[in-house]
Amino acid sequence: MRSAALLAAAAPLSALAHHGQPHIPRIYVILYRGETPVEQGFREYLAERKLEAELIVRNVELDASRVPALLAEARALGVDLIYIGPDSFLAFHRHLLTQAALDARLPTYAATEVNVRRSRAMFGLVSGYHQLGRLTAHKATQILYHGVRPDAIPIETLGSFSYLVNTDVAAQLGIPLPKSVLQRAELIR
Repeated sequence: MRSAALLAAAAPLSALAHHGQPHIPRIYVILYRGETPVEQGFREYLAERKLEAELIVRNVELDASRVPALLAEARALGVDLIYIGPDSFLAFHRHLLTQAALDARLPTYAATEVNVRRSRAMFGLVSGYHQLGRLTAHKATQILYHGVRPDAIPIETLGSFSYLVNTDVAAQLGIPLPKSVLQRAELIR
């Protein structure tokens, strides 16, 4: 589950931000209207593992002009991390969103590759678009060339993910990256 990956990836950065002091992380989740499964997934994951984190969920309501105000609110609330979910509206407005987060001096975790590779999100654990394209082509081939009914094809997820870290953004925010992150992540500049 992606929320599990988020918390695992964010843990070292959250700890650094508070110099090892006990702290309940505050995650600001930006969604478009109606995307409640993401919020529900976060809350279930936290509850199942008895992890403390405060989720602050805001809907952008498909109005990009709200983004700067939402990020200013996140800054005022003292959040530790901005979560950019996996939807096309946020991906389309990725430059506005990630720049507003940088202006507010807040690190961003992106659920999609484009926000890290082609914008200014700080990090993400993502399924690569190339891998996703290959899986999609495989499914289409099963239907179009082998006559398999769509309802007979099992639902699959990609088996591998890339841990992307934009080192320029981390440096701009003054967040030192632990050696373990530098060794495991694909570093983006």
